Amino acid sequence: MTKKDTPTPYFSIEVIGEVIWIKLVGAWSVPIDLKYMTQLSQVMAKMRKKSWSILVDMRQWDIKETPTEDLSPEMANIQLDRRNQVLEAWWLKDKDQANFLVPFVAQDRSMQFIRSTDFSDIQAALESKKIKTHMPTSWQE
Repeated sequence: MTKKDTPTPYFSIEVIGEVIWIKLVGAWSVPIDLKYMTQLSQVMAKMRKKSWSILVDMRQWDIKETPTEDLSPEMANIQLDRRNQVLEAWWLKDKDQANFLVPFVAQDRSMQFIRSTDFSDIQAALESKKIKTHMPTSWQE
């Protein structure tokens, strides 16, 4: 993929039923990551009174590990309230994508965490938890 073919970095966060649907695209900078984390924390705070889940489409996300010392103080202060979260699922382009982020999610043993390149694995997880939702139009190819 050439520079010209690289998608413009963006994210979308959409709540459908009991699920926060997130789509991450492009090569991110610290400002877009800060904006994403801020919006995500606000949406998560609204969900915590009931059981809820997160599904993240990372297939078009060009993620690079950022050394901890390069994180802004604003990023360090963002708290993600995972109270009542029952599932987090990452839809990946390959099985090793975003490996360095796994410890931030996998440490919470109260919820199911899956990573897959096959969306049917994610659908099965939703069904096993009896989670009612539907795929956002923005996710459909």
